[in-house]
Amino acid sequence: MTSEQNGVAGSGNPYVAVYAQRLDVQGAGHPGTVATLLNVLGHGLSHSAGQDAAAANRPVPSELPPGTGPEGVRLEGDHVDLLAEALERAVALQEEETASHGPDHPRALLATCLLAHALAAADQLDGQLEAAQVLIDDAHDGLVELAMSPGAVDPDAVRIAETLHQWIHGRIEDGDDESDE
Repeated sequence: MTSEQNGVAGSGNPYVAVYAQRLDVQGAGHPGTVATLLNVLGHGLSHSAGQDAAAANRPVPSELPPGTGPEGVRLEGDHVDLLAEALERAVALQEEETASHGPDHPRALLATCLLAHALAAADQLDGQLEAAQVLIDDAHDGLVELAMSPGAVDPDAVRIAETLHQWIHGRIEDGDDESDE
């Protein structure tokens, strides 16, 4: 991998392309897609997180909407463990990538998309869908803007942002309270 590719969101994670494909084929609410999301989260988006910036020069993580963290979500029903683990890992990855690279870096924006997916999939009792919408709107717009520069963003990252943006907005417009499509 070249140093230029290393700066591209998702380029160091083999699960990102599989995850994008699962989103297209199975949809964001499918448990198999959430399991693939967990693989992406487990592998991370960059191997250099924590090495790019000295601790004193790290950007501060972006403010997350209230109730975004794992402590703000109550889950019940099928796939509770999967959803809880995905949400916990998504929060940690988003904080790590944002602190390491800054909130407008492609990796931080992709991590924010992953967090939005975990929040929206876990939305059962506490209105996490609205928090997911705030996150996906910001991350989607940032990735689309960065994608105007060739090679700045992995095309799979933009595809993920587009798919999740449509899914979350569709659920809100439909008043959907279920995580399946």
